[in-house]
Amino acid sequence: MGFQMISEEDGIMAVKHQPLFTINRPQQVAFVVFDVDKTIERLWNVFGIGPWQIDIRDYNSALDNAMIKDMMYRKKPGRFSYKMAETALPDGFILEYIQPTSGENIYSDFLREHGEGMHHIGWHIVHSAEEFSRVTAVLEAQGFPCIQSARVYASQMAYFDTTSVLNTILEVSFRDPAKTRPAPHAIYPDGKAGA
Repeated sequence: MGFQMISEEDGIMAVKHQPLFTINRPQQVAFVVFDVDKTIERLWNVFGIGPWQIDIRDYNSALDNAMIKDMMYRKKPGRFSYKMAETALPDGFILEYIQPTSGENIYSDFLREHGEGMHHIGWHIVHSAEEFSRVTAVLEAQGFPCIQSARVYASQMAYFDTTSVLNTILEVSFRDPAKTRPAPHAIYPDGKAGA
């Protein structure tokens, strides 16, 4: 991190800041829970938050809207599955709730160590697979290890341990614009979508 004095007038110093890495756009906040169905039902009934798109990510699945591959967990090949629900707020910001269902993963780690709660922020979106690789390398070189990554149909995501600075995990994502995102497994409270 660098600071450079650029001028001093009337006893006031102007400083040009040169960050190590610039986060580009907040996209989502994600929570980890024991039961995603009960959680989104409560959020809908109590606060009117929703509707929710529900998806299952399963390493055993061959369905486009469920398949998860190229999984890494703490620098080793991973095999994990989870159920998730997300909704876009009026400004486009996304709330996401994740329920781990199998395998070793950072979601289960969080539940075991902290219980339910805010797990990560999706705060950096890249525009190509090459940029995704570059950003991963930059973050790791700055001391923020990638603790989990995976590919889901049109998306790549990686999670970095930024707790020393952000007090939470940072998710970096890339969604291939050439691929259309498959329909979710279900919509709550409206019913089935693409199960």
